[in-house]
Amino acid sequence: MMHDLPKEPTQQIQADASGYPRGRPRAHTFRRRREAWALDRFVIQHVEISDVSAYEASQA
Repeated sequence: MMHDLPKEPTQQIQADASGYPRGRPRAHTFRRRREAWALDRFVIQHVEISDVSAYEASQA
């Protein structure tokens, strides 16, 4: 005689628009902030102006 195991209810994990599960919003937010910081620090080139007056004069 075979014994049937009780079936557990199926839980569906909802995902947000980015595909990450909704259950970890803090980890998701932390990861996004860390990624934004790394992009800002290492990828995006920032302009440094040493003489603002000369720059403004050249633009006018």
